[in-house]
Amino acid sequence: MIVWSVDESRSHTDWERLGAAVRKRRDQLGLAQGESPPSAATWRKVEKAIEPPYAARTASAICRALRWPDDAFDRILAGEDPQQLTASSGTQDYNSRITRLSREAQAVIDTIIEAEERKQQS
Repeated sequence: MIVWSVDESRSHTDWERLGAAVRKRRDQLGLAQGESPPSAATWRKVEKAIEPPYAARTASAICRALRWPDDAFDRILAGEDPQQLTASSGTQDYNSRITRLSREAQAVIDTIIEAEERKQQS
């Protein structure tokens, strides 16, 4: 469920800052407008701060495509640094999971190798 609300009291500058953050993140990820939902026209509207506020489903789709948390629009509009969204969106958890799983996989491989070596020695 999306945790995104529309605050109609936001200034146009807030929406322009949001649009710039969306554009920058999309460029960082190498995504083209419309490559993933929503449509290219909707991406353009958000990036150029045309006709805000945006529907919750639009915010959700863009946040998913940008690998941001669902509340990213609200947080950027409230003045949060978009770079913090990326750091807090699970990247660190993801990296620690990869490290843990790699160690576990290596332990299984080592156990199999040891068992094979014992088998060959018998």
